Amino acid sequence: MHTHYLYNMAVLKSKEEALEIVKESISGLNGHSREWLRATEQFMLYLYATGKEGNTILSYKQPGMFLFKYLLDHDKPVEQVDEIDIENMFAGTDNLKPQSRLIYAKRVLSFLNWIRGRAKLPLLSLRYVALPRPDKNSVDDQLKDENVYDMLNLIRSPRIRLAVFLMFKLGMRETEVLGLTYDSITTVNGKTVFTLRHKNGGYGAKGQNPDKSKIWLSSFHSLGLLDDKDIETMNNLFNEVHSRYGDTDRIIGLKYESSIQNALAYAGYRIGLKFRMHPHLLRHHFIVKAALKRIPINVAASLVRDDMETLMKYYMTFAPDLIEG
Repeated sequence: MHTHYLYNMAVLKSKEEALEIVKESISGLNGHSREWLRATEQFMLYLYATGKEGNTILSYKQPGMFLFKYLLDHDKPVEQVDEIDIENMFAGTDNLKPQSRLIYAKRVLSFLNWIRGRAKLPLLSLRYVALPRPDKNSVDDQLKDENVYDMLNLIRSPRIRLAVFLMFKLGMRETEVLGLTYDSITTVNGKTVFTLRHKNGGYGAKGQNPDKSKIWLSSFHSLGLLDDKDIETMNNLFNEVHSRYGDTDRIIGLKYESSIQNALAYAGYRIGLKFRMHPHLLRHHFIVKAALKRIPINVAASLVRDDMETLMKYYMTFAPDLIEG
């Protein structure tokens, strides 16, 4: 995509000069790319003609490239772009500060509103990035089970719904969920076992060996952390993902944790959470539930594949007598 005209436009003296740069920048382009670039350039001319400062015009460059790439990658007409698309557009942009994401979203919406010539879309999809981040070191459990179920109902992707459910009910880490394969789910003496691998191939999150990176669903069931309805829901989610995507190498099929993070944060915003939802809070919530159910700390540590020292702060708050004993 030719973008040098954007820089030149910041110091243009006349609209005629801008038109010459527009003509040069679209020469040699064909098909959809050319039509899209022409529309982009016309929008820049509109900004210039309405008296926008050079720096303001330049601030549309990067958001425009995000939108341009998204439309090409998904072969989607601009008329069909909605707020979920805007959310997905910025997935994987962890290097952007929350305020920058909001600005980018506003720039994209401004362009969409101009090209459609209709009333503004509600800016919902990225407002969640401005919510305060919870303190990961805090033991205060701000989640309720009904919050998680409400968020699951809002998440459209079957893969992300499955990932969130596994983190919610089994205390799995994001990297463990992303590394889950069909080969890693086996049956031993009639009991289902997950052998967890990091998304990059290693076992667990702390280099554990395979024996220490196994999840036995029967253990969660016997301790009251998983009931028959949960197992049925889990099976339905696995079947939905398999029927839609087939025998893929990775069940969840996502490369980056940010896809799960963004979907959860947006869903949390939609249900009215006053903090920015993050997958880590699901594991946090699981450990608190284990303490409240008075599951011994060594057993809970085994379930979440972590050391007892990590869980100590939760048990000191929610089940101190288990520690003192």
